[in-house]
Amino acid sequence: TLTYGGSLAWLIAPRWTAVTEGRRNALESSLNGGVSLVESLAAARLDYAVLPNLFVGGGASYLVDEFKGAGRTDRSLSPLVSVKNLISPNVTLGFDYRNVSFDSSGTGVASYYRNVYLFSINGRI
Repeated sequence: TLTYGGSLAWLIAPRWTAVTEGRRNALESSLNGGVSLVESLAAARLDYAVLPNLFVGGGASYLVDEFKGAGRTDRSLSPLVSVKNLISPNVTLGFDYRNVSFDSSGTGVASYYRNVYLFSINGRI
């Protein structure tokens, strides 16, 4: 299979940024003793600067895992909302919320829907 990828980030307006990403990777999986896996991702997000140090964002990602030779394809859709606060030049606080929807064509693989919450603090020296 072909492997490719790319991402693009740009400033659309003084307070708005946009990011898009797409990729297709050939990987290995331990499923069924080791089969080829082709993983494809498409993602996009928008961020808005409410204040110079406060950002809100939203977006979505779509991931497809094709297990070649195993007759299985997994799909997940994950919308996202986020808030980031740059409390100093070296410290960032963040909150992300995702609603993950997973579905698989594999026998016995259960579909699920999960709410995922992530609180983060990042520091730089």
